[in-house]
This record gives sequence, C-alpha cells and structure tokens, in this order.
Amino acid sequence: MKQVFFSLCLGLTLGFVACTGSDKEAAKTGEATTAEAPAASAKSLGVDVATSKVNWKGFGAGHDHTGTLAIKEGAVMMDNGNITGGKFTFDMKQIGVTDGTPADQITKLVGHLSADGFFKTDSFATSTFEITKVEALTGNPEATHTITGNLTLKGISKSLSFPAKVTVNGNEVATLATFKFDRTLWNVMENSKNNKMFDLKKFADNLVQDEIELNLDIKAKG
Repeated sequence: MKQVFFSLCLGLTLGFVACTGSDKEAAKTGEATTAEAPAASAKSLGVDVATSKVNWKGFGAGHDHTGTLAIKEGAVMMDNGNITGGKFTFDMKQIGVTDGTPADQITKLVGHLSADGFFKTDSFATSTFEITKVEALTGNPEATHTITGNLTLKGISKSLSFPAKVTVNGNEVATLATFKFDRTLWNVMENSKNNKMFDLKKFADNLVQDEIELNLDIKAKG
C-alpha cells in the first residue's frame, strides 16, 4: 500500500512539473557549423553590454526560478542593412537570481548554478554564441528573422536556431527573442530525469526540467 501511495504521489508530482514547463517555441538544435568569414564591406557594431539583457527561466517541481546572465562582450556584423554574423561572450560566473528567492538562500542557489553545480563555472568561465546564418522570416507576427548560430556551453558546441525580431536603425540594431532549449544536449545534467546519477524516487521534488527558457534583448551600435 505504501508503495502504491508513493507511486501515486510521484506521478502527481511529475505531472505538476510537466505543467510548469515553458510554453515558448523550442529552438532547433543540430551539429555545429562553420561561420563564414564576413564580407569586406561588413561593419562591426559593438554590443552595448550596459543596456543589453539576457534573462533565463528554469522550471522545477512546483516552483520556477528566473535570473540574469551577464554579457561580457560581443559584436554584430552588418552588411547593407542586414545582420551577417556576430559573436557574443557570456560571463557564466555572473549568473543572477531575480525571482524573489530569500537573501539567505541566493548564495546557495547561485553556487548550485555555477561553480559546484549546473554549469561548472570554475572550469568553463564563459560561454559563447556565434551567428552562422540570419534569414528573413515571414508568417510570424512577433519575429522578422530566424537566427542560427553555434552555442558553446561547458566546452560543447551545437547549432541553435530561433525566431527573433530584428530592428535596424542606421548604425544601431536591436534584437529581441524568447525561446527554450534542452540543456542536457550541452551535458548540463544536474537534477535531470535523464541523469543516471539522479535518484528520482528519493528526490522527485528536486527535479528540474531539461528545458531552459531564454529571453534576449540585445542592442549593438557602431
């Protein structure tokens, strides 16, 4: 009877977790590709790290966490009014939490996300995203382009493709995008049901969904 009761509780827990996942469009993933060299006529616009924002959202058992990720540096390549390339470097040691987690718990949570947990930032202090292709997109009222690039996280590079709204105004460009991606493809396995070392029966309430949601608000200017 106890086993049946536990199985029922576990099923309810997992069912609830599934309901709290991201409803945003999933980015398409694949093997990393080589970025083409920029044309001689292309111009580099530096990312405004002070006004640009990267927000993340993770989904747990009955609770979500939100936070920020610092952009260390970046540039967008423009040619004839179009984005043709670019590269961004993120400081993985500057992961912030914005969801109202009590102050006495934030240090523990940030530590779990960084040095001793999800992203192993002592070994992988930065991550990068390098644009390999930008294509015009039709039929999506919230996006103008599809951006494809190589995301390098924990030393693993894979292609990531997502819709974005790109606005060009002279020597300034703004990019907005919200999407989700499967962290386990980059070997971020902590508290995942797919982690063979994670005891789901004992720690069901610590389960974290594999999908991370990202919200990008990137501004660059020349």
